[in-house]
Amino acid sequence: SDHTEQVKLRQAELDGVYEAINVLESPEARGLLSAATSNFVQVSMTSRNARATAVGALREQASRSQLVSSVLAMVNSGVSFQDVQDKIDDMLKVLKQKEEQDVKDKDECVAKTNSNLRKADTLSAAVGRIQKRLDGARHLQADIEAAIEAQQAKQDEQQDLISEAETDRDEAHRRYESNLKDDEDAVTVLGKAIKAMEPTPALLQQRGSRALVSKANSVVELLKHIQTNLEKEIEQEKQQEEDDAAAYEKQEEDNTATLDAIKQRKSDLSKDLSETRSDAESEEQDLTNEEDRKGKVTTLLEDIKPGCDWLLSNYDKRRKQRQEETQGLYTAKEILGGSMSPSAAAGFLQK
Repeated sequence: SDHTEQVKLRQAELDGVYEAINVLESPEARGLLSAATSNFVQVSMTSRNARATAVGALREQASRSQLVSSVLAMVNSGVSFQDVQDKIDDMLKVLKQKEEQDVKDKDECVAKTNSNLRKADTLSAAVGRIQKRLDGARHLQADIEAAIEAQQAKQDEQQDLISEAETDRDEAHRRYESNLKDDEDAVTVLGKAIKAMEPTPALLQQRGSRALVSKANSVVELLKHIQTNLEKEIEQEKQQEEDDAAAYEKQEEDNTATLDAIKQRKSDLSKDLSETRSDAESEEQDLTNEEDRKGKVTTLLEDIKPGCDWLLSNYDKRRKQRQEETQGLYTAKEILGGSMSPSAAAGFLQK
């Protein structure tokens, strides 16, 4: 991330300073710096003693500070105390800037990390809530689909019942018509038989066959009785047919009403299913969006973690090092300031 690169660049700057110190302390650099001071006036014995005193005091400090080592290198090279002190001031400013920058970077790391952790927690909670609603929508969808299947089974069953009742009614009506025709035909035949038998008793009476007259009358009466019973049965059959037809119509009306109710319930469930599916699709989209947002926050946390971890884990160490370097530079400045008497300063005036 940009923050990690900035931290690495600042570390590279410090590494460059320390490398510059090593270069200044090398024999070659000392020789060049000594040559550069050839244009200065010769120093007095007093200034030499002051420089020697300062070098001795700085050498002890240089063992604990790389920046003081650079100061010692400049003093050894013959750079004026005032120039060295000015350079020390520059170093102190840089160290202060580094300290302020580290504090700023640390605060930014902590703030960004905590802010994004809170965002991640908030998004995790939102994802959980959406997932819960989505699970509920899916369960409701499954329940509605099962209810629709149950209604379809009822509809099929009711349709079969209606078809079966219609078949039974048609069959019963065919039997009625067949029986009615048979009975009416029988009544017709009996009527013809009665009509044919009615003259017989009178003829037998004329012949004087009383026994046969009685039998003939009995036969006629029997035929009439059978004919009357058949006619009654026909009337009963007709009434029964009317009753059966009325009962069938009532049953058909009730069955149709039941079927319509089942269809209406199925239609209502289908609408509920459509709405539930729409809700589930909306929840799925919301879930995808929140998971994407959470993923971006997680990626950001992963991106800043290496740099922040390095900064936080090295913050105290780097601060302690800067404090030691700062203290060493202040001590070096005091040493040089205390050693810089008027005669010594005059000995280092440039031509």
